[in-house]
Amino acid sequence: MAKTPVKYNRALCVQICERVADGEPGGLRSILGSPGMPSRMSWFNWVAKHAWLRELYELAMAVRWQLRVDEADEIADAAPQRVELRIGDDVTETRVDPGFEQWRRTRLDQIKWRASHELPKKYGDKVKLADADGGSIGAAFAAAMTAALKADPRGDGDRDG
Repeated sequence: MAKTPVKYNRALCVQICERVADGEPGGLRSILGSPGMPSRMSWFNWVAKHAWLRELYELAMAVRWQLRVDEADEIADAAPQRVELRIGDDVTETRVDPGFEQWRRTRLDQIKWRASHELPKKYGDKVKLADADGGSIGAAFAAAMTAALKADPRGDGDRDG
């Protein structure tokens, strides 16, 4: 079933970006699937066509991830849930709930993994050294060394020989 076409308007674009930034469950797919929203194709055409919208959408995505990182901090800092275990007829013992701890680890790993893949420059594990133009730092170093050796072939600092 085809969606009813929705005309481009700035207020609707801002509303969509606000919902993205709020981290609405289901993400952009759910937002665009709501009544009165544009189709996915229309949305991405609008984003491609309008620079202001592209910037706002990128900012909304960054805000969403910052909120998720804040959520991860809250999860990591939360006091562990405890359960009461009956050991004997009249004896009980309180222990950390292993199910909660497993949920916490899984949720934190999920947030870290998704952040590292969706915003690798900010949250990624790999660090790639590059020069100002994005080229390999090793190539830049080799070029600098070659230039230095041409300027001072003996490497003793005495250019006059």
